[in-house]
Amino acid sequence: MPTVRDGDPVITAERPVVPAVRVVDEKVAASRVRLLLGAEKPLVRAALRALLSKETDFEVLGEVGHNDELVPTTRHLCPSVAVLDLKLPGLTGLGGVLNLRRQCPGTQIVILAEATRLNDLRDAVAAGVGGFIPMDASVGALTSAIRRVHGGESVLDPDLVVRSMRLRPCPLSSRELSVLSAISSGASVAEVAASLCLSHGTVRNYISAILMKTGARNRVDALRIAHENDWV
Repeated sequence: MPTVRDGDPVITAERPVVPAVRVVDEKVAASRVRLLLGAEKPLVRAALRALLSKETDFEVLGEVGHNDELVPTTRHLCPSVAVLDLKLPGLTGLGGVLNLRRQCPGTQIVILAEATRLNDLRDAVAAGVGGFIPMDASVGALTSAIRRVHGGESVLDPDLVVRSMRLRPCPLSSRELSVLSAISSGASVAEVAASLCLSHGTVRNYISAILMKTGARNRVDALRIAHENDWV
C-alpha cells in the first residue's frame, strides 16, 4: 500500500452522481378514486366536476350525457367509480345501470336519485350497485359515499329509502312507458308513432291503456302522476 508523505498531493475519488429517484407510494396511488360522471345537463356535470375535483384523492376522468356513451366510455377510461344521475337519458330506469355493472364489473357505481322504486333498489343492490344517494345530499355526504363505495362498502341513504316507500308501483309496461316518455316531450300521436315505429291506432291504444291504468283524466294528468312517482 503506497504511503503518503508530507507535501504530496492528496487525490480523492469522486463519487458518481446518482440521479434522484421519485418514489411513488403504491398505497396512495391505489387509494386514488378515479371518477366518471354521468348526467343529462352539462351544467350539472360541470358542477359535479368542480366540487369533486377539489378532493385531493379524487380524479375526474370524464363525463357522459347519455346512456349510449356509458359502457364505451367506461371501458376506455377504466374509472374506479361511476357517479350517475338516475335520469341520465337512455337509462330507462335502472336497465342501463345494471347493464354497465354487467359489462364493466370493475367499476363501482354510485346513483344520484330523487327517489326510486323499492324493487329497483333491491335489484340494484343485488346486482352490486354500491350506493344510492339523494340528489339534494350535501357535498360531504356524497364524497363520503364515493369513498366508502370505492372501499367496498354499500351506501343506501335512509331518506331515499323512505321516499321510495311512498311511491306508487308502476302499472305500465315498458312499451307504455316509452309512449309516455315520448308524449312528455310534447310529441304528437303521429310523431310518437314515427319515433317508435308504431301505427297511429296502436299509439292511441297505448295512451288509452295508460290513462286507464294510472287513473289519469288526460295525458297531462298521466304525466304528472308518472313524474310524481318517478316512472319516467
